[in-house]
Amino acid sequence: MNERVDKALVLRVIPLRESDVLVHLLGASIGRRSAVAKGARKSRKRFGGALQPFTLVEVERRKNAHGGLDALTSATVEEGFPGIRQRLEAIALASHFCELCDLFLPEGDPAPEVYELLLLLLHRLDQTEPTLKHWLIFLARLLDLTGLRPRFDTCEETGQGLDDAVYLDGYRATVLCAEAAQGRRGVLRLEPSALRTLEALLDVSLESVGQVRLLAHQAKPLIKACLIFLRQHHEYPLKTLPMVEASLVPEGL
Repeated sequence: MNERVDKALVLRVIPLRESDVLVHLLGASIGRRSAVAKGARKSRKRFGGALQPFTLVEVERRKNAHGGLDALTSATVEEGFPGIRQRLEAIALASHFCELCDLFLPEGDPAPEVYELLLLLLHRLDQTEPTLKHWLIFLARLLDLTGLRPRFDTCEETGQGLDDAVYLDGYRATVLCAEAAQGRRGVLRLEPSALRTLEALLDVSLESVGQVRLLAHQAKPLIKACLIFLRQHHEYPLKTLPMVEASLVPEGL
């Protein structure tokens, strides 16, 4: 039997048949990995309450000899993040982070930096109130770690260098100068100070990212910009986004 033990975060759990579930996991070495937990909805001995989104678990997997999905044979809770589960705002943001990882990471590719990012933010949400800064840090660094980091130094239509305010076409996710953006609908203006803050959030170490100062008026446009770039690369609607917006920005982005 080709069994192996991994530590991973649960991203998603999908019911299958009468008692089985499909579990999407994220581990430092295994990346995003799907496995079937047979009888999971009936067996408390093997799984207990471990198969819940944003739970850190130790799992035993059995490789499928024919190349299909692995079988999840057991799971135990390492960290359940009870502080998150007591607050709707924190549940919304943690669920959002898990959904984004599930959508943007390819199956089976090691993703240690994304795993560490998600784990760090879950610890922060477990201990403190969720904020727009938590949201922005995750969005920006996920873009960077998945090779989607945007560049704001050149207008994509005129080729002109950008030293002043930058404009982002919300429909096509293209970076524009003031001249190219003139008269267009759905254009987002990003101030130089906000872009410098975004660069700082991306360039410092993950452990130091909390020390970067983010002004209140900078957070919303930067979050909106990150979401525009994410949507450009994945058309699947984010199911958790309305819940996050209702919790953190009821007045809207």
